Amino acid sequence: MTVIGSKRKVDHIQHLKFSFERMRKHGLKMNPLKCAFGVSAGDFLGFVVHQKGIEVDKNKTREIMETKLPSNKKELQSLLGKINFLRRFISNLSGKAKVFFPLLHLKKEEEFRWDENHQKAFEEINNYLINPPVMVPPFEGRKLKLYVSANDSTIAGMLSQDDENGIERAIYYISRMLVEVEIRYTPLEKLCLSLYFACTKLKHYIKPYDVFVFC
Repeated sequence: MTVIGSKRKVDHIQHLKFSFERMRKHGLKMNPLKCAFGVSAGDFLGFVVHQKGIEVDKNKTREIMETKLPSNKKELQSLLGKINFLRRFISNLSGKAKVFFPLLHLKKEEEFRWDENHQKAFEEINNYLINPPVMVPPFEGRKLKLYVSANDSTIAGMLSQDDENGIERAIYYISRMLVEVEIRYTPLEKLCLSLYFACTKLKHYIKPYDVFVFC
């Protein structure tokens, strides 16, 4: 998928022309039936992209919230796959979902039991998805903020930027579970790992900007 964004119509025409020339140079072709030109908003790969940023397709959140509770490992894997698709919109998703991971590693003869801890975590994610944030694009000339955190089993980060009114807006959320050797790290080492993970994952966002880091 290729998305070409421009601030002005005249710029957009030039950007399209440049893009077509590059595609032609590399032998790439486009299907006219799958193209949309000159639009201010559109659905792309399950997300709604518009002038204000990127937001979750409400059909995706509804599908998760209306899913029947999983009764086996396969159904849980399917549910977590749908949730994971929206991970950039959910603060520390790995921390919220870590209670599910022991169920994913059950042996064939072990019983699948969905208890109140799983239900509480699922409801927390659902409540978050009722009104998920709009992920804004970074604006030139403004510093970025990178928040990193770490706990016993997960690391997480958030990239944000203040808008023209001084209101902080999220750009991207990231998180992951720690592997066995990382769990034994000291708290400071885990924070350093979290910072490395965030800088690596978000390098295309942060490279052109000055960044304030908060731990």
